[in-house]
Amino acid sequence: MIVVLVPILIAVVIYGGYKLYLLEAALLGVIAAAVTFALATAALAALGVYGWHRHRVLHGHRVDGRRILELSGDWGRLALNAEEKRGRLTLKGQDVRFIFGDIAGVARDAQGHSHALMLRLRDNAGSPWRVPMASDRQARDWQEILNLAAHKKL
Repeated sequence: MIVVLVPILIAVVIYGGYKLYLLEAALLGVIAAAVTFALATAALAALGVYGWHRHRVLHGHRVDGRRILELSGDWGRLALNAEEKRGRLTLKGQDVRFIFGDIAGVARDAQGHSHALMLRLRDNAGSPWRVPMASDRQARDWQEILNLAAHKKL
């Protein structure tokens, strides 16, 4: 179904852009029409890049046939296997393995200029875990990913 709808949607957008160009050229001239067309094209390209970025963030990448979402740094590593519904956190010299059902909660924790997530796991002595993040955007993305994992919708 989507294979049929996407080309139709692309054709409609191109035809709409063509009609917008003709209308704008008739009313304000060719230069104004070209500027309007360039702005509309840039807006659509930005929307496409944003959609691609969101897809990559939420769906990760495939490694040996498994869909893996991974975050690592000098602090350690957080990896989620979306198909097996399992995760692994290496932090503070400890290696914690968990299933998505063990995720009790996740919240952003911003202290000054450092961003982090507080990850609470059920039946875990070290919980909550403070997972450092590079930016607030990364913290928001991973908060969404872990919330989806907790609700088994990842």
